[in-house]
Amino acid sequence: MTGEIVEIDNHSAREARLRRRVQVWAGCLDQVQKYTIVEVCLTYIRGGDWQPGHIENFMKLMRKKYGENLYAYAWVAENQERGAIHYHVELIMPDGFKIELPDKAGDWFYGCTNVKRKRSVWYIITHCGKERQSYGLPGGARRFAVWISKDFATKSKAVLRVSAYPVWIRKLILEGDFQIENVKVTRAIGGGWLINGQLYKSEWELMKNIQKY
Repeated sequence: MTGEIVEIDNHSAREARLRRRVQVWAGCLDQVQKYTIVEVCLTYIRGGDWQPGHIENFMKLMRKKYGENLYAYAWVAENQERGAIHYHVELIMPDGFKIELPDKAGDWFYGCTNVKRKRSVWYIITHCGKERQSYGLPGGARRFAVWISKDFATKSKAVLRVSAYPVWIRKLILEGDFQIENVKVTRAIGGGWLINGQLYKSEWELMKNIQKY
């Protein structure tokens, strides 16, 4: 053992994961056909009105309401100076598609909303660098989510799924002889990961096992 102490900043790790996942999501969509990018901003009248599940329920409502017209979405949460959480949502929809203001349509009950068209899917990345606004989020608040429908950009959806795995697994899959659309990854009992049924362990896990003997 080296005796070296490694400190892990969980907050920075979460922010790095946010940036990576949203960047991969945007990169996947940047390679497909024309679509409309609708940005929806969701705010609360009172900061204390926030409850776990509000944003998840809103996105479920969007998927149900717009069905096959909702190709993909991403959202990022920020903490405003007044102490109220604020959401930036990007909806990817058919070219020229329009939506109602969610608060006027009864889809967002907790405050006001704003809807804008964006020219680039990469715009949402600007909300991933505001690390100071990720501090002070309520307990249980998620920082972001990304989603691509199963019938839209099938290969891109697979790339997005792989981006959620640890770095060394992503590297194995992307640099190995795998069909990314069909790769199946699960945690292995006793440590390591199974990729299409074959066991793989990280260098850290292998070193830890060696140090036991």
